[in-house]
Order: sequence, then C-alpha cells, then structure tokens
Amino acid sequence: MLAHILVVVEYSRTPCDPEGYDIGETSLRPQQEPHDPLDYSPFPNCAAFELSEFLFVKAEMSAGKVDQLLNLLSNLYLDDPPPFIDHKHMYSLINSIKQGEVAWESFSVSYTGECPSTGPTPPWMLQKFKVWFQDPLQVLKNQISNLDFENQMDFAPKHLFNNGKH
Repeated sequence: MLAHILVVVEYSRTPCDPEGYDIGETSLRPQQEPHDPLDYSPFPNCAAFELSEFLFVKAEMSAGKVDQLLNLLSNLYLDDPPPFIDHKHMYSLINSIKQGEVAWESFSVSYTGECPSTGPTPPWMLQKFKVWFQDPLQVLKNQISNLDFENQMDFAPKHLFNNGKH
C-alpha cells in the first residue's frame, strides 16, 4: 500500500490558542521540573520497566501468560527473583506511575441484548465489565507540554492518502 502525505501549507504551523491567535512556544508548557532520566520509579530499575513495557504494551501478553512467564523466570533464576510477583503486581506498578497526573476514570458496561432461549447463557452476557480510561484531551495536553517531546511535533494539518484515497 502506497501512502502519501500532503502538508497543508496555507497554515502557519504556529501554535495558537482555542480562538486561533498565535501564542509563543513557551506558553504551551506549564512549568515542569525536569525528570531524572535514571529514575524508573515505581519500578526498581530500567530492566523491570522495560519488561513491563514489553509485556503490557508491545506483546499485549495476557495476565495468565504473564504469570506463567514470571513463574518460569523464578524457577530458572533461583537466586534472582523476577521483578514482579505476578501480573497483579506488575499492573499495580504500571497504574501507580505518577508522570502526567491525569486521573483514571471508569464506567461499567454490560450486555443488554437478548440471552439465548435454549442452552447455556455465555457468562459474558451476564457480567458487568469495568472500562478504565484517562481523559484523552488532558493526556494530549500533557504530551504537548512534556519537554521530552520538545521540537518533535509538527503542528501542520495534513491530508493522508492511501492509494490515492483519503
């Protein structure tokens, strides 16, 4: 698939306020304390952070498989236990990351359609599920104000074409 990006040049690419008035680069960012690049808290070290990032973000490994892997690692390296006891421990560390300070919110969902009239009802049709999220607008504001992304964002609007189609 051939992708083509057309930058809309009529726009100045200058950051602006919600009314469209240009603002300076520094006014986009609230004052922040620079973070210590060697601080991986709440993780004990860089390797533990990278392992959780790999399992949770890149591999999207299920909780059961995370537990199985951690059990294998603890049996393989008897003198050096893995950085997490189980998936719950890893999730609790991920959820306790303070960077960004956007509160977690949740809501519950459940199936509201008809259940089968014959045979067993699948358990998911009877359960409530909690959906956790963070306010996307606040997350984006934090990302824009994060010094790690300084001079890394292009604010120009673009048209993206795949095989000549939008």
